[in-house]
Amino acid sequence: MIQSHYNPVITVIMSVYNNDGYLPEAVESILAQTYKAFEFLIIDDASTDESPAILKFFARKDPRIICFFNHENRGLTKNLNSLLKQAKGELIARMDGDDISCPTRFAEEVQVMMNQGADLVWTNAIFVDDAAHEICERYQPSLEDTLARLTDNSRWGNYIVHPSVMFKRQIVLTLGGYDEAYQSGQDGELWSRMKERGYRFALIEKPLLKYRIASNSITMQRLGYNDINEMYAYVCLANRQRAKGWQYIRIIKNPIQKLYLLMRWLAGEDVVYFLKGFRAANYNKIQGSVKSFV
Repeated sequence: MIQSHYNPVITVIMSVYNNDGYLPEAVESILAQTYKAFEFLIIDDASTDESPAILKFFARKDPRIICFFNHENRGLTKNLNSLLKQAKGELIARMDGDDISCPTRFAEEVQVMMNQGADLVWTNAIFVDDAAHEICERYQPSLEDTLARLTDNSRWGNYIVHPSVMFKRQIVLTLGGYDEAYQSGQDGELWSRMKERGYRFALIEKPLLKYRIASNSITMQRLGYNDINEMYAYVCLANRQRAKGWQYIRIIKNPIQKLYLLMRWLAGEDVVYFLKGFRAANYNKIQGSVKSFV
């Protein structure tokens, strides 16, 4: 199944916007994959930092990298659809410009897809900070539970890690790609359509992705956190890592946020998600590309 980069098995697609602090590590983690038969398509979405220069540097080093540069910001969903149409690989691997893929990620995903006849596979992940130090493990329900909860606007959330997925390109193109009405949550909406059509999913429980929680993240601003420790506590609690969550709660300075997170720690996530069920999610109305920490 190994082929040259001119006829790749995998096309890696990545949209970048102002990721210069993390971009070299993200790109290098793809180039270091043990599975070599891929092309790497990257769109810079009109970054105002050094991301374009970094991408040009890597493109000169490795012919598998093909870069595109937007003159105006188009958003993640449109960029992914554009890359899907230009991809040559029969398999699509997603990646984000601030995350880190483990070296065997592609090899293990391809093997699972072949062995299980899957149309989409994803892996678990570890949350890391700016310096790639571990924050906590990610909570991953079983494959069956994940698919049962996978409905549009589900209170339970989408437990398929978008930047870890590998899927069959032709299937997603046949479905019309990502729905461009969604500026975030576009992945969960697509997985829901795939599930409805009877396509097969597979899960690698091993964490093969380091999922970055940046100190300047949009999600941190959206949740109203000013202290990164508040964000870390929230992520730990949302992922059932109560002991690690408590470590961050103890050092939070804002008394209101500390009380809120302490109440969440005491209540437990089952109670939190039950209460969330009374509030409908509207992912297509959320502006920007927002990471989901469920």
